[in-house]
Amino acid sequence: MTNQQLRVTELEDRLLRVSEAAALLRLSDGSVRDWMTRGYLRVVRLPSGQKRISQSQIEAILRGEHKSG
Repeated sequence: MTNQQLRVTELEDRLLRVSEAAALLRLSDGSVRDWMTRGYLRVVRLPSGQKRISQSQIEAILRGEHKSG
């Protein structure tokens, strides 16, 4: 995959709120925030300062393919 293809894929990836990621993972919002703080989940910070998590990252966890960091 080229860098350009990777960027397009990243841009097309839906960004989830903490509560949405928590629901998919069947965790509490606090646990998801803890994972974010510990670096288990990569965080996307919006211009407003809000944090989001990529849907593809959550899907990888659910498939057992996630690598932290």
